Amino acid sequence: MSPNYDADNRLANFNPATNSLIQATDDGIEGRSLQKMRWNNFSPRLGAAYQLDSKTVLRGGYALGYNFWNRMASAEYLNTNAPFVTRFSTTNSPANLNNLCSGNNFANCFRTREAGYPTSLPSNVILYMDPETPWGKIQNWHFSIQRNLFKDTLLDIAYVGNRGDHLPVLGDFNQARPITQAELNQGLTTLGTLLARRPYQGFNNITAVVPEAFSNYHSLQLKFEHRGRWITLLSSFTYAKAIDTTGQVLEGTNGGSPNPQDIRNVRNDKGASSFDQRFNSTTSFVYDIPFWNNSMLKPALGGWQLNSIVTLTSGQPLNIRYPDASGILSDGQADFLGNVALRPNLIDPALGVKVADGQRSYTNYLNRANLAIPPVTSPFGNLGRNVVYGYPLYQTDFVLAKNFALTKLRESAKLQFRAEFYNLFNKTNFAAPDTNLASANFGRVSSTFDPRLVQLALKLQF
Repeated sequence: MSPNYDADNRLANFNPATNSLIQATDDGIEGRSLQKMRWNNFSPRLGAAYQLDSKTVLRGGYALGYNFWNRMASAEYLNTNAPFVTRFSTTNSPANLNNLCSGNNFANCFRTREAGYPTSLPSNVILYMDPETPWGKIQNWHFSIQRNLFKDTLLDIAYVGNRGDHLPVLGDFNQARPITQAELNQGLTTLGTLLARRPYQGFNNITAVVPEAFSNYHSLQLKFEHRGRWITLLSSFTYAKAIDTTGQVLEGTNGGSPNPQDIRNVRNDKGASSFDQRFNSTTSFVYDIPFWNNSMLKPALGGWQLNSIVTLTSGQPLNIRYPDASGILSDGQADFLGNVALRPNLIDPALGVKVADGQRSYTNYLNRANLAIPPVTSPFGNLGRNVVYGYPLYQTDFVLAKNFALTKLRESAKLQFRAEFYNLFNKTNFAAPDTNLASANFGRVSSTFDPRLVQLALKLQF
């Protein structure tokens, strides 16, 4: 599979060696895409099944694959790079209404819509992908034992794992060095010195796709299944651990981010994955009540059905951060353009990140007193990534249904009345608390998942 290229060669990449942008040429796919072709990505698949006896089956498998494309917003589209696409913003202040812009001017004046966009605007963001960037490598494996316990009933026990290497991290390749104390003593500021502290002069943010992340997942998975005449039962339980060094672009939750704290020390972001969930138990059943189905009372008392889903999950990771709002290391671009995900210092590990048991509540979940924003001269906090978990979720959904046969319409036709109860016991399930240490609401939960919802429905099946 070839890398992305543009039909008109309107594509560019940053070159760190020359501190300049290079543009695509007509020199084959590599010249047009500015990326190297990959010819040796061998992807084997192996699977096996063995029937140990009449009631037991063993299964296993292994696969090696490659991730050609990542969902990195526009960061992997080098045809959205300058000079063909400009990312620039400025404030059109009403204070300048008496001073209209002319020509290509846009600073210290008011530019009307009729004047259009100025030409040759500077670009606040440049894209960079190393031409030697390898495809992400994904290994998957599993082993399972399936046992028929008794009639219509089986138990499945499985170990499932995977590992990813050369996964992309999105960051500011032109991340500035921290300001020094000597510079502060001279009255200089982080914002005022940001450009001078960047390693590649003449550029602001350089959004880079860096293939230095990894992921790892291990799980024990149990499944109990019974398919009887009147009742069907399925219960699944997973005990798992997922770790990695990056989060997913455009899907950040609970402080999660695709950006590292320090683009030059990605391994320091090793921690629980943003989607890590140690325990997940889901049990469902469908029960067709057998009474009165063969009597004269069937139209009134027969045809009833009960359904339920019971979900129990542990909490998900919380990534505690503080914003770079003053040019400490970067210029505060959105995560998908390569921000920095700075974390605070943990003062006393013995006191922990969460408020102590007995004192913890939805308005006071995280221990603010034991966390501190580092000085700007040493902005990389010692707190790990995703080291604390939020509230668990317990929910029961229930459905009571009654089927009415409509044989005059069609032999298999029926009308079903359903009374659906979501969160039947009205359990309060708290969402994640605020994880921004600079926020006044830090550690406070501001929302919950849905309360009990009752829904009545009619469904015609034919």
